[in-house]
Order: sequence, then structure tokens, then C-alpha cells
Amino acid sequence: MKKVLFVCLGNICRSPAGESILRHFLEKENKSHKVEVDSCGIGDWHIGQQAHPQMRKAAKDRGYHLTGRAKKFKQSYFQDFDYILAAEKSVLDHLQSLAITSEDLSKLHLVTDFSEEHKGTDVPDPYYGGDDHFEETLDILEHLCREFMNQHLN
Repeated sequence: MKKVLFVCLGNICRSPAGESILRHFLEKENKSHKVEVDSCGIGDWHIGQQAHPQMRKAAKDRGYHLTGRAKKFKQSYFQDFDYILAAEKSVLDHLQSLAITSEDLSKLHLVTDFSEEHKGTDVPDPYYGGDDHFEETLDILEHLCREFMNQHLN
């Protein structure tokens, strides 16, 4: 079984949305039994909280359910997951600083690296924006999750 972890800053917008979207796509493709998906943040600001209310609403309107609670990245996740997908470069840099082995480093990716259209960019953080920012972030994450699934989860 493959294991995928989405990581953003506080685990209340981008990473729980990525987790839910990928899980939804896997279910539609009848692959959910082959892949475990989770999410976390690098900060502890929101531990135990649900995803941002605007993100939950925007996701629900598209059929995604963000039901998890925010948690912080743990060192053990390097052993637990095959793919650790960072929402932005600063998150990737932080995760790279925590990596101990070359195997740890090999699991780390910017989630946009799997898309020619978005390669090397950050997934926009909608936390400080209005409703349209949440929609834009979901649009991008849907695209990225499809690309990642097609390339690595067949």
C-alpha cells in the first residue's frame, strides 16, 4: 500500500483539501484500498482544530468532506509515508531541514512538481483571502491531485 502525506503551514486549508481531493479521486477510480492519504502542517497553531470554515464550505460544495483535525508533522512520518507533498517551497525547505537520511529527502516533493502547468510554484494559501481564493486553491489542488494520481498511483 502506498502512503501519501500532504503538508502545509497549519493543516487547515491546503493540506486537508489535498488529502480529501486525492481520497475522493482514488475512491472514484476504485483505488482507495491501494493508497492511504493523510495531511498535517509544520506549525502547531491550529492543532486539534477542524479545517478553516471557508475551506470546508468550498470543498463540501464540490463533494469533498474535510473531517480531520489539524496535526503537526512528526519525524516518524518519514518512515510512515512514501510521498510527502509540500504545498509551498517554505514548507518543503522546513521538511528538508528535518530529514536525516537521503531516503527521507527522496520522499519530499513540492506538490506542484507533478504538473507542467504549475511546476515549481506554490499552491496559494487562501487563509488571508476571500471566497474566491478558496475556489482557486481547490481548482489547483484538483489538477495537481489528478496529475499525481495518474503519474504515481496506477
